[in-house]
Amino acid sequence: MSKLQPFFRVKFLAVFLLLPPAAGAQPQPAITLDVSSYFGGSLDDWVRDVAFDAAGNFYLVGGTEWPGVAATYQILNSGPKEASAVREMNVFVAKFDRAGRRQWTTLVGGPNYDRAYAVEVDAAGYIYVAGRAGRGFPVTPGAFQTQFMGGKEADFYGHQDGFVFKLAPDGRSLVWASYFGASDPGMIRDLALDASGDVYVSAQRTAGSQYPAAVQAVFDRGPYPRPVGGKELVVAKISSAGALLWALHLAGSGTEAGESSIRVDGAGNPVVLTASNSRDLPTTAGAWSRTLRGAMDFYVAKLRSDGAGLLWATYLGGSKEERVETHHLALDREGNVVVAAGTLSTDFPMVGAYDGSYHGSGGSGTGANTNYAGDAVVAKLSADGSRLLASTYLGGRYGDQAEGVWLDGEDNVWVTGGTYSDDFPVSAEAAQPGRRGAADGFVAQLSAGLDRLLYATYYGGSGIDYLRCAAVDPTGYVYFGGQ
Repeated sequence: MSKLQPFFRVKFLAVFLLLPPAAGAQPQPAITLDVSSYFGGSLDDWVRDVAFDAAGNFYLVGGTEWPGVAATYQILNSGPKEASAVREMNVFVAKFDRAGRRQWTTLVGGPNYDRAYAVEVDAAGYIYVAGRAGRGFPVTPGAFQTQFMGGKEADFYGHQDGFVFKLAPDGRSLVWASYFGASDPGMIRDLALDASGDVYVSAQRTAGSQYPAAVQAVFDRGPYPRPVGGKELVVAKISSAGALLWALHLAGSGTEAGESSIRVDGAGNPVVLTASNSRDLPTTAGAWSRTLRGAMDFYVAKLRSDGAGLLWATYLGGSKEERVETHHLALDREGNVVVAAGTLSTDFPMVGAYDGSYHGSGGSGTGANTNYAGDAVVAKLSADGSRLLASTYLGGRYGDQAEGVWLDGEDNVWVTGGTYSDDFPVSAEAAQPGRRGAADGFVAQLSAGLDRLLYATYYGGSGIDYLRCAAVDPTGYVYFGGQ
């Protein structure tokens, strides 16, 4: 799916604090903006994900154009740079305390284009990061893929492979770092951790591209060894020590979007989301839908933790096009699967919706030809993939899309994203009740049943602002970041 991705000069992080209600008050807590800050250097910077640790510290990852953000530590390789059209960008990992005070920033990268998309923190404070990288990225000796294989996607990216690494809790050193990619333009869009600190990643591969022999051998022993269409969804499990345990394709005869999301349930089984136009993706008996309905449908699958096959898989969508980007999945306390993304379908299946009506897409300057066309849509599937428990549209008269989702302690659904709409639904206590720029970020809280809008606000300035990620910690802080 072709999209425009404009560049911006600065990034911001904001933190919301959910305050408990006073005695005798209504159960809905007050919501106040606690910390909001720019974070960036003099050139382009991108915040793509946020996570928190057990002590309440939070972590940002993304990309910063060299020389980039001020760094406490640098893990950088020098070497040959590709043609001048390639932008030199490094991964950044930044740690903040709850008050928003930066503890350290680590730059990781080589001489070409490197950017992180996903971050998680384990119980011991180790930080896991994944994304896209060029030649010369600092992979560690003995990594499962030390060889760069990537193809070229666009001039400013140059040749690209996926990467994943484990960073020490103090940010000073890599425990391990590896490429993960074939001979096509590659990246890892999302990652998740299980209780043992093992890593699940969702990535992409183009049919016909080649992995290094040792990596391909891991695919070949799995249940779905070969891609058969255009772009294919890749799911893999990597041990906490950095060994590639299993890898497989979920592939049909069409194209699975390179964009994807992944989470892990309480039993260590990964749940993955992408969008697809394949009519023959593997689905399971009793699934909500075994049939492609539109030009592009969501595809949601739960796999066994040992990679031996599907527990369930289903399509989900309307008669037009469903759209994904990166962080679109969350799991509730019962293992039900929440999807928050975008749709162009006026007939997306609605169950108990806060808003059951599609509000439309605008033309030039209102989200068309960007990631933010159509309406945001939020849906909840049962833990076995057999039922659509709830769903709702979320948007105004122009382009809107969700790009981050997380659940709070009551399983209320927090969604962030971007909107071009001047009538996006906001709540009476919104921190910013109106749109300020051509596009603003939004933050919204929906009830667990998706039948009530509990809170919503714009968040932006006079230009174009998008919110790309969200996280909610156990004490009720809501973290989000973007550009």
